[in-house]
Amino acid sequence: MTRSRTFLISAGAAIANSFIYGFVYGAENHEFDLPLLNWLRNPALYPNDPLKDSFTHFPTVFWILVSHLSHYMDQKNVILLFFAITKLLFFTALGRIVDRVIRDWKATAVILFCIAVSPFLNDYTPLAASDILNSVQTQTSLAIALLLWSAVFLIEDRIEIATIIAAITIYFEALFVLYTAFPIGFFALRQIRKRPLRVVIAGVSGLVVALPYLIYFRMYDPPPFPPNFVHALLNFYPFHLNLQSHAPYELISGFGLIAAAFWMIRVTKKAGTARYQELEWLLISYSIPLVLGALFGFKFLTPNLARAQLLRSDTFVLLYSILILQVYGLQLARSTNSIHYFLVGLTALLVAVTDYLGLLWFLYILFALNENTLESVYQSIRRSTTSRIVLVSVLLLALSAAGLAYKSWSSTIVVLCVVLASSVFNVSQFRQATMLIASALAILMCAVGISPDTCSFWCLDVPPTPLERDWHDVQIWAKDNTPVAARFLVPTFPGGFRTFSERTSYGEWKDGTAIYLIPSFSDEYLRRMREVGIDTSNHWIELKQMMKNYDRLPWEQLLKVAQTNKLDYIVQFRDARYPDHAIYSNSRYAVYKVRP
Repeated sequence: MTRSRTFLISAGAAIANSFIYGFVYGAENHEFDLPLLNWLRNPALYPNDPLKDSFTHFPTVFWILVSHLSHYMDQKNVILLFFAITKLLFFTALGRIVDRVIRDWKATAVILFCIAVSPFLNDYTPLAASDILNSVQTQTSLAIALLLWSAVFLIEDRIEIATIIAAITIYFEALFVLYTAFPIGFFALRQIRKRPLRVVIAGVSGLVVALPYLIYFRMYDPPPFPPNFVHALLNFYPFHLNLQSHAPYELISGFGLIAAAFWMIRVTKKAGTARYQELEWLLISYSIPLVLGALFGFKFLTPNLARAQLLRSDTFVLLYSILILQVYGLQLARSTNSIHYFLVGLTALLVAVTDYLGLLWFLYILFALNENTLESVYQSIRRSTTSRIVLVSVLLLALSAAGLAYKSWSSTIVVLCVVLASSVFNVSQFRQATMLIASALAILMCAVGISPDTCSFWCLDVPPTPLERDWHDVQIWAKDNTPVAARFLVPTFPGGFRTFSERTSYGEWKDGTAIYLIPSFSDEYLRRMREVGIDTSNHWIELKQMMKNYDRLPWEQLLKVAQTNKLDYIVQFRDARYPDHAIYSNSRYAVYKVRP
């Protein structure tokens, strides 16, 4: 397949992903990042705010670059531009990898568009609440895309370029480069006997490129850690740090997917179809930091290990697990005459397009089924017209019920029906065509059913929800009606009051991000959380529970917190009834002036 055709398919997948899931501005990680950007553009903002100290320790050039470009165009458009570049880099890298192993443009298109519409890959990862594809553009999103290109050159046996790309990526997100050091080291060990000079050149080149970053951000000189550092991080957000903070279904789906990928390797070996060792090596090598993170998170979570967030290597482990399932599944489905392998292959190919990886459990059933038994059942259905009519009728009923049933599982039911129907009408001489048509149908049906809650259909720029809009309105009022030095006591959640208000806030849960950058803030963060009613003896409180806790706080307690910490205003949910008169309110929030 020509490189130009691969590029066009990859660009199409990038565009589809961008419009299906959209671009979100001012939410999630932007609640910390955009105040940083505001401060870079105007250092006079946020006086007497300890969060400002963390901005100077944020080890990335991404937001510095955005701030410089914002002099020439609106900052939202600058971030949108990086969003488009990131999506294109991500999917062109994947297209290059798939093209190298598949060499069939139609099959490559199916795999890339499965990934583009995948609800699983466009959500937080189940083992570390990390990113793979994200509607909120950050330095992490760009780093993931660049490190996919590093993997491209590792697979193509060009370790020097792979190492240089990884070294460049460290300027955007050092943590993910740390995880990528494992596959680079793995591939280097394989080459060092035959081509030691190339490995040395790669290592020296990477060090030379990365050295200015290491010196400028003083990565060689970690800050001192207070005794409560790890405890504060676990109170703030434990999901990056240990597995026990995750729900059982998250652990089952995450490790179930990884186990399925290794099982698929075994099935492919048994079937005698082609294997691609470079993909397997990437999966194995990225699994090393994941396993280390899981082990350390249970018992030995030291401050430096906590800052490394090794569990977040699940970004690459899960992505390469899905890629192996897709590539090997496609090989099985089109290379053998067995209906068992056809069903296994097609199911593996489409696992990623189902919510909560619902199709994964059907794949396990197929793994466990006896091949001969399945073949005899299939042949009996094929010989009986009545059986085929009954099966098709059942599938149509299931499809109709999918929209009425539990919404989160509807895509799984839809895709399962497509898989089973394709097997009924499968004919050996049209096997590849059947597989591609079934895949395209499943992708289209799932894509049409996906849209952000605030969009009637696909949209690139996702508008804020009503709740977010009211929260933004409070911030805009604060910016327009209070002095720059004004300080606000705000609800623990939602966060990001500094984003659009450009004012100092107190009491936000999201402020815990600063602990990673200035560990000395740990005790202050825990004190603030206790003042606004959070029990810091436990490690995590659900965000909705945080909102309820704050909403129930009596006026006397909030006023005492504000006066003790020399705050000027109190922001509270409007349904809380207080004796003082609000100077501003909308449908959800009210602002009170703190009087001496």
